[in-house]
Amino acid sequence: MKEPSGWRKLRNIVQWTPFFQTYKKQRYPWVQLAGHQGNFKAGPEQGTILKKLCPKEELCFQVLMKDVLRPYVPEYKGHVT
Repeated sequence: MKEPSGWRKLRNIVQWTPFFQTYKKQRYPWVQLAGHQGNFKAGPEQGTILKKLCPKEELCFQVLMKDVLRPYVPEYKGHVT
């Protein structure tokens, strides 16, 4: 019997995993597929995520908000302090 591909295994894990991450004893409704743990947290609005970013990434997001690629990038809403 052929062993399933790594992608199929991942898809099945994500499909059957509850969409909650536990961080500092709190549960957040998403699955983090990339990045370092602790760089993301639930945003103030439904469906938003707050993410740590560096100055170069911030500049890139600002440029992309005015670019033809805008529909394909996450919305940049600015800083949260």
